[in-house]
Amino acid sequence: MSKDTANGGIAMANGEVPHGAAAGASGAPGSNAAAGGGPGSDAPGAAAGSAPTGRKVKFVGRQEIPDELYADGVGSLHFGRNVVKLDLYRVLEFDRDDAEVRQLAHRVVLPITAIPELVRVLQNFGQVVKDHSSSGS
Repeated sequence: MSKDTANGGIAMANGEVPHGAAAGASGAPGSNAAAGGGPGSDAPGAAAGSAPTGRKVKFVGRQEIPDELYADGVGSLHFGRNVVKLDLYRVLEFDRDDAEVRQLAHRVVLPITAIPELVRVLQNFGQVVKDHSSSGS
């Protein structure tokens, strides 16, 4: 998305996230992924929101940019032993038969307790994309 509309204007100028918006979207630095204001966002100051447990959450700023992970897609999802593993892939090329040649690029491991927050962030992002595309911008 262009012109920093990925967050749909959800993050306020002071970096706070309004009630009902997910804090903690972890997108690429500068992307303001999903609800904005989380790690890797450009929202000024520390973002505040509410955790799935109902507690307040604050993110502190970092001087250095965190490592970015780039992937072309999610290849698989595994869970067990109280963790969820998302395998991310990169497309290396297209073969003679025009089939994608994929390679496992990264594995993101989250505690199973983070899944409700991940789902909420993705749903919020989906709504932002839907709103953005329906507004014709």
